[in-house]
Amino acid sequence: MYEAMHDALEKLLHFEWERLIINLTLSSIPQNTKGVRKVSNAEYHEIISGLAESAFDDQCTGANPRYPLISDLRRILADAYDAPIAPLKSLEFFSHI
Repeated sequence: MYEAMHDALEKLLHFEWERLIINLTLSSIPQNTKGVRKVSNAEYHEIISGLAESAFDDQCTGANPRYPLISDLRRILADAYDAPIAPLKSLEFFSHI
């Protein structure tokens, strides 16, 4: 009986430790592209066209369900500068794995 309780407690502690590590990792991810590198808004918008063309030329772009236009990619990059990424508030989905 004690061995079963010990195993259950050990599994619970392991799960909680993994959850803590995931939370710490997620909390260190910048909320937008502005937080990735210290680039001003003007500098970022100057390089968006080049970034959009590079993304368009990437070999994986053709595998998208909808083939994007360079203008689509430029808009996504422009929006990503200030727009916060929706934070993951809960790790509840891990309990279903």
